[in-house]
Amino acid sequence: MEVVNDPSTSSSWPFRLQTIKAELRLLSTVMKGMLSFFVYTDASLVDQLESISEAAHTLLGLYQMSDLPVIANQLYYDLQSTFADALFCGVKASIYFPDKPL
Repeated sequence: MEVVNDPSTSSSWPFRLQTIKAELRLLSTVMKGMLSFFVYTDASLVDQLESISEAAHTLLGLYQMSDLPVIANQLYYDLQSTFADALFCGVKASIYFPDKPL
């Protein structure tokens, strides 16, 4: 966080703090979506895929709206690749085992 010493920039500080809080809430949503996929193993496949999709879309929004580098570019693309692979594996599982409940 930056220190506000200049009185001319202190008027923008409350807005900046609100932006930081919003980005932290979005980041916590991403982490919740990622971790719930691995922690709640008794959840249905649909619930797990929804949590991955929520995390991926929130991460995209966070990556696009932030003027500060929240995460490194390589980490962002690695996470999105992981989400995409997990979604494809879920779809393949539903095709290979159509008699299993989702």
